[in-house]
Amino acid sequence: MTDPARHDRIPLRERLTGFALLLPVTLSRILPYRWRVPVAGWITARILAPLAGYSRRVRENLALVCPDMPAPEVERIVRGVTDNAGRNMIELYSPEFLDRALEGPVSGAGLALLKAAQAEGRPVIIVSGHLGSFNAARVRAVGLGLDIACFYRAMRNRPFNARYVRAMTAISAPVFEQNRTGVMQMVRHLRGGGTLAIMNDLNAHDGLPLEFFGHKALTSISAAELALKYDAPMVPVWSRRLENGLDFEVHFDAEIPGSDPLTMTREFNRRLEERVRADMDQWFWIHRRWKDAENPLGRQRARDLESSNAGLPAAIEARSDPFRQRRQAHQHRIGIVPGGQPEPGAAVIDEVVLGIEPAMDQLRVLVPVGPGLRAPQLDQRQPGGQEGAPDIAGEREIGRPVAAALVVHEDAADATGGGCGGG
Repeated sequence: MTDPARHDRIPLRERLTGFALLLPVTLSRILPYRWRVPVAGWITARILAPLAGYSRRVRENLALVCPDMPAPEVERIVRGVTDNAGRNMIELYSPEFLDRALEGPVSGAGLALLKAAQAEGRPVIIVSGHLGSFNAARVRAVGLGLDIACFYRAMRNRPFNARYVRAMTAISAPVFEQNRTGVMQMVRHLRGGGTLAIMNDLNAHDGLPLEFFGHKALTSISAAELALKYDAPMVPVWSRRLENGLDFEVHFDAEIPGSDPLTMTREFNRRLEERVRADMDQWFWIHRRWKDAENPLGRQRARDLESSNAGLPAAIEARSDPFRQRRQAHQHRIGIVPGGQPEPGAAVIDEVVLGIEPAMDQLRVLVPVGPGLRAPQLDQRQPGGQEGAPDIAGEREIGRPVAAALVVHEDAADATGGGCGGG
């Protein structure tokens, strides 16, 4: 008979890989924080990002949405985006970050609403994007007395994952693992009046083709669906890195008025684009945001919208999704109902990928393995899931968490958007 305990033992190779992944983070602690963060940004922008193809990815995205942008401005943004990614990576594992993130300015009408909702025991949905540092926004919100939960994707390397979970919970708790149990915990959290943070600015295969920077981008409507289902205000929160590169300002935006999921998500995209335009070098342009909107999947989503005057037909069910047949069993139909049991007609989450991405997913560390460099496999890749950045060997994609796609359908119609402008 197989010893059940053997499944919990971590092989030596996995331990050594975890040690190799953690070593750069540990060694960086030798530097004072005021040097550690900019050094991480410099190394990422000038060495890791060009090698891994991240700089090229930023240029490609800018060429798509801002074709008239002058070359010097493009290069400024490329350098800024990759520098910011490196800073975000090291900040998560720096204890000093928690104190530093509490010092920046705070603004916005949404803060009073969030505090009032928490005092009344009402759930709240915070929505944001990969702009500045959302971890800084989490720290600031917790420092102001808000109770924020988020999702995380467990990494394959268990020693590294343990360190990552500790870093996440040091900012705010609870954190829910991205799986069936985590979704049920999230439901209980919301029904109990908790606040949930959702990143909603990445390519979602079960999303809808909505305008972002004048181009269609598959966008999850799940945050709005959760807000409507649980009568929760949906409040965008934005973080901006200040000029010194170490501090942040956090803006709690006004609530997105409750209407229907499509209208609310379009408004989120509009506000996000406005924020990104103000600080083009602080958004995560490395991500292939517009990849699927014009492929067969995106065209099918567009037909789903056009086929119904209501705007959200039942055809949006992922039965038409060509990627569905390659998904894992745990990614299908998890009911959001009392007691965690599915019921007919209940709202369901199709891809359980809510929350904030691991910093090592956002820009993975390259470590030496054999004669060359490659990005070690850290996450649990979900076939057909959300888009990520390529490793140095080519176009293998890294899955990254974004808001889940619920199949609760409300009314709305498609929208149009403008071009890039001057950037």
